Amino acid sequence: MMHLESYMKVYVGTFEDEKEAQEVVKELSRMGIRTEVKPLLDVEMEVSSYIEGRLSDLKEKCKGTTLEGVVKKWEKFFSIARAKMKEGIDIGEFNRSVLDEIMPERKLVPSPEDLIGKEKLESIKGATDEEKIKLAEDIFAKIDRDIIERFTKQAEMDMYIINDLHEMLEMNGIEYKDGKMYGEIPSDPMLRIYLSPEEAEEKIEVKEEYEIYMDRKIDVYANLVDVYFGAKRVSELCIEKPYLAKLLVVADVIGEILDKIKGKTDLEKLVENVKTMEREIDVIFLTDDVIHDILKALEREKIVKIKKGMVKIEG
Repeated sequence: MMHLESYMKVYVGTFEDEKEAQEVVKELSRMGIRTEVKPLLDVEMEVSSYIEGRLSDLKEKCKGTTLEGVVKKWEKFFSIARAKMKEGIDIGEFNRSVLDEIMPERKLVPSPEDLIGKEKLESIKGATDEEKIKLAEDIFAKIDRDIIERFTKQAEMDMYIINDLHEMLEMNGIEYKDGKMYGEIPSDPMLRIYLSPEEAEEKIEVKEEYEIYMDRKIDVYANLVDVYFGAKRVSELCIEKPYLAKLLVVADVIGEILDKIKGKTDLEKLVENVKTMEREIDVIFLTDDVIHDILKALEREKIVKIKKGMVKIEG
């Protein structure tokens, strides 16, 4: 089911890559379709809820709530980290020893070294990003899919735990230098535990953290009437750029509206008749504003004439 929004021009898409936007504009212009390009500042905001405090305080505060188990889990993680921590320990060694104790089952999942061999793993370190991607593709093509899925799932779990743990270790004075760790983990550490939306609903004091991302993007628009007349050429381009199929939908809508105009047609009746367009695989819904905007655009191009509540085809 497809809904057509009320735009004066046809929205083609938003592009992060300026070159890609220019290519689309160039292709449409070659077909005789006028375009408009609008740079924009895209702002996205993510909100994270968390609880923060000394381990002893959080244990007391979360007692009797669903967060009690979460705090106990991190108490266990810190206990393991404290036992494994030693002055100048290699970060990789620390990560492996901590994770192996937290999740003994991870030993059943092959490590990167098991998958590709120690020598090849070492050679990757000096490779370019392109070489790393190519090597990864070659490796995964030769490995059983089940093993890859187990490896990927375990890697995600490892990353989730170890990243949060290191952030909290830094909060507690652990220092990192040249791939090694220094310091002592306190017995009553400060914790910052990020919560799921369900956990954040518990009736305890929850803090919020905002991450705001700003990026320059480019909106591309196409002239409505040009899209109608260039539909055949656009359909050929859709094979390469499927997202342009929306332009064909717009062209179809204009065609159906024009087909409904027989001689002098009552404008309001026409609007009622084309509000819903049922087709074989979809239904298109148009608001009154969309229909009037399309008709005004067609009138500006002298394709239709609107006068005294009536509309007719020009010429």
